[in-house]
Amino acid sequence: MRSHRVIAVLFAGIVAAACGGDDGGTNPPDNQAPVAAFTAPSCTVGVACQFTDASTDPDGADDITVWAWAFGDDAESTEQSPAHTYEAAGTVTVTLTVTDAAGATSAPVSHEVTVAAAGTGPTADFSVSCAGLVCTFTDASTPAGDLTWAWDFGEPTSGADNTSTEQSPQHTYTATGVTEFTAMLTVTDGDGNVSAPHTETFTVSPPAGCVSGTADIDCTLDISAKSTLVITLTSTDCQDGNQLEITAPISEVVFTDGCVVTPLPKDYVINGGTAFDAGTQLTFKFTQGAGDPDDPPRVAPQIQLDGTYPDWTLKIDDGGNSTVQGEPDFNDLELTVHATAAP
Repeated sequence: MRSHRVIAVLFAGIVAAACGGDDGGTNPPDNQAPVAAFTAPSCTVGVACQFTDASTDPDGADDITVWAWAFGDDAESTEQSPAHTYEAAGTVTVTLTVTDAAGATSAPVSHEVTVAAAGTGPTADFSVSCAGLVCTFTDASTPAGDLTWAWDFGEPTSGADNTSTEQSPQHTYTATGVTEFTAMLTVTDGDGNVSAPHTETFTVSPPAGCVSGTADIDCTLDISAKSTLVITLTSTDCQDGNQLEITAPISEVVFTDGCVVTPLPKDYVINGGTAFDAGTQLTFKFTQGAGDPDDPPRVAPQIQLDGTYPDWTLKIDDGGNSTVQGEPDFNDLELTVHATAAP
């Protein structure tokens, strides 16, 4: 009987060695459970409260596939970073549990969150107006008086240049084209009560390359080598009029109403394909359409001119809808000009 036991023990050892066992074999390590984590904000009754997931997984940053939130008021969510609105003031315990792709589940992590009653603190509010890249923010928070301000201008990079503690600051954006930004303001009163954040979304535009105070506007292209030119109308978002013509060194009408040119893109061969000499300055004239009687007030058109020989882009704002937030948006007419070197 003893010899049989010895053989069994030896056989078990061989099998364990062949299968990797616990002694540094070749099997991959077991999947490790993720670690749940999140940031807990201050919340106000009736205002969406943003929770931000910060969980990690030792097996890979993108390995977490399931998020299970319990907000402490019988509400739940499976979003990664959900927003939740509380209906009653008080202190709640928010819990997050996460699961990775292999099915391993973290230990739950909980934070106490204070939900302030509506109206017990200040209310952040502001308006914004932009001229080119320069935007002016006007505080309208309540109650006026003993407040401090924390602005985030919404630039893609953080830092001191993206924030301000002034009441009504001015900020110059770094956009190279028409760009949408979202700025945020939070205010704190003298008792330390912090408002819910207030945000506004708006667009900014670099200064126009061609500006006029009238309904007509000129842009000039420098032709640095003997070339033929084609102008292409690539997009339109306008409703009336808007004429483009060449005024120097030749006189040609490119279109009399770019708002109705279809289909796009629409190519126009300038000067019938005859080449312009090197050093030619080609001047375009844009004329604003009259608009309908019930349209908003019209202002002078503007053109953003980008590029150098042999390719240029003209983005035109025709001056319509001047009272609408985000104007000028420089997307009423967009054109490209391409020069091809000629012998």
